[in-house]
Amino acid sequence: MERLKVTLYVKGEKRVARVDDRSRWGYSVRIPPKPWETTKPSDFADYKYYREVEYESVLPKDQKQFVEMVKALGEHHGFQVEVIDAAKEGFFKKLMRERIKQIIMFPTLVTSKGEKIEGYASKEEIRKLLGLKSDKRQ
Repeated sequence: MERLKVTLYVKGEKRVARVDDRSRWGYSVRIPPKPWETTKPSDFADYKYYREVEYESVLPKDQKQFVEMVKALGEHHGFQVEVIDAAKEGFFKKLMRERIKQIIMFPTLVTSKGEKIEGYASKEEIRKLLGLKSDKRQ
């Protein structure tokens, strides 16, 4: 029997993780301001300041709780949970763009059969979507 797999799409918030102010020596070329000047372009030392900003994607508290609930259900019922953050940039996001465009509301839970629940759902709604038996202990 094939193990059931669900994909949970969430959307984190982009926040500043770190800011680095840096400086370095560089060289610039000085070009004469007027074309009729006879001076040649020359190099001169230049001290440059620049700022590097590093961002991180952080899930809002309610989405984080939903992810934890779905993962706990996955462990209990034996299905695999893949979490994809739609806010993260990079090559992976470009690959997933078509799937993410179809999602209107986050979080969204999608089964391997293509069925989905958009928005927050209860444990019972998730069990019903996946065709799992209700567990009275939880």
